[in-house]
Amino acid sequence: MNSLAKNVKYAPANITGINSRNNKEVSTYIFTYLQNKKKDSIGTYKNYKRYFSEFFMYTCNKELNKLTWDDIFNIRFDQAQDFHSNEKDKNIDTAQQKMFVIKKLWKNLFLTNKSINPNRKLDLDIMEFEKISKEKLNKTHYATLNSKEMDLLFEHALTYKRKPLTRKMFFEFLYIVGCRESVAKGRNGKGVKWTDIRRKEDSNAGIKVWVVGLEDKGFKDKGKTVEKSISDSFYNKLLQLKEESSSEYVFDLNINTFLDTFNDFREKYNLKTKDGRKVCIHSIKRASGILTQETFNDINITRLQLQHSSSDMTMTYIEDAQYTKQASYMLGKDIDLNAFDDLSKEELLDLIKNGGRSVQIKFLDEMESRVN
Repeated sequence: MNSLAKNVKYAPANITGINSRNNKEVSTYIFTYLQNKKKDSIGTYKNYKRYFSEFFMYTCNKELNKLTWDDIFNIRFDQAQDFHSNEKDKNIDTAQQKMFVIKKLWKNLFLTNKSINPNRKLDLDIMEFEKISKEKLNKTHYATLNSKEMDLLFEHALTYKRKPLTRKMFFEFLYIVGCRESVAKGRNGKGVKWTDIRRKEDSNAGIKVWVVGLEDKGFKDKGKTVEKSISDSFYNKLLQLKEESSSEYVFDLNINTFLDTFNDFREKYNLKTKDGRKVCIHSIKRASGILTQETFNDINITRLQLQHSSSDMTMTYIEDAQYTKQASYMLGKDIDLNAFDDLSKEELLDLIKNGGRSVQIKFLDEMESRVN
């Protein structure tokens, strides 16, 4: 990543009718800017609005409609740098896009500010970026947490005094549903609402299941809401969160609280890096991809689980060095079924219980198919 650019002194714009910066608050200019984008593309408008909301909530702790010029003047360069760093922890490619868009808005605000108050310049110029090739992007993907590490994360979340179950279920939701943390709980206070979870009928099975409506990267730009079904047992676990909060949102904690919880977990178990790759909260989504692929062995099912628009991206999630999971390794092993005859019931149960979630799901699926 290139180093930060030096502040650039843009020429003042010829904006008339503005006598003081209090004549119009900065939010007016931002929403005007967004409306112009809306004319070109509703998808672009939604993305830009989300990027701006996340950035100003992070740097000013305010929603867009409450921003003032003083808030803008007080933004420091290191705050933007921290925001960019946090975004890279989640997805380096998305971080590039966000900062590119924010930089365009910032230039507009800078020109407006120069016209309003030419003696005061903004304290910030957003980063310059290098073009990241697909090959380099593949090398910079983050590490994946295995099933045992995920269990440790769930246990760690329950050690907090304040809303431990909310923390645990947030991470479990990311793991089971396979979505980004910004979808489950965005920086602007939004996220999954209880009203987003509805009872719907499965067209094939003819039974009703719980379905969560999500707007996540991938299919969102195509104007679709991703629907993810969840089991009755998982929904009932989520319902326990209502005992901790009466909020309309399922996960009633600030996104930074969840990030801090995850970072504490990394510190506790010395998991900042694995195999030279950085461990971050996005590692949970990668773990969800691995679990899905191990369970169903179908790249399309895994792609849909991760909301990827192409299987090429999905392959980068499941191509880690899991040599013992490769077909060439598994198919070449000798299988002695007689070895199971010597195991006690307790030993077989221990194998199943410690065999990982994908093994357990396969056993339960086989049991249910025999009953039916």
